[in-house]
Amino acid sequence: MAAAGAGDDRKGMRKAMQDLHAAFENSYAPLRGKTIRLTWTDGPTKGETHEHHFHQDSTVEWHSVGEGSKASSHPERPRFADFPIGADACMFSYLSKSGFTLTAVLRFQDQSVVGFASNESSWFPVKGTFEMRSAIGRRMEALRSSLRATSSPRATS
Repeated sequence: MAAAGAGDDRKGMRKAMQDLHAAFENSYAPLRGKTIRLTWTDGPTKGETHEHHFHQDSTVEWHSVGEGSKASSHPERPRFADFPIGADACMFSYLSKSGFTLTAVLRFQDQSVVGFASNESSWFPVKGTFEMRSAIGRRMEALRSSLRATSSPRATS
């Protein structure tokens, strides 16, 4: 009878350790499960805006936002890493299948982003601003885009 109780204790301990590990991972990985919108003020994509969704499984997908932007029908989802840097900043990095790497620091106090974009032959410092996006904000933006696409100027008689 005591052996069955010991097995239950080990299962409970294993579950507690898994829960603790998951809590640590989420606090240590500040971007997982979040969406940010980056607007570049310097670098090769100056003037462009890109929305990045950092999935819980440590993959990231992104798309351009704004006039003339088209969402990819097969978005790329490379792995990313993110780390807190003190209380007011975090760093992330990923390597896309096309060979471009983005490594950047988000500074929460002033919502600025600085970093580096590179590939096998080029390296660029990048700067910009960012905003955290909520699920409601993303749905509202999609609705606005849909309404703009379906509305057309009416002829006056």
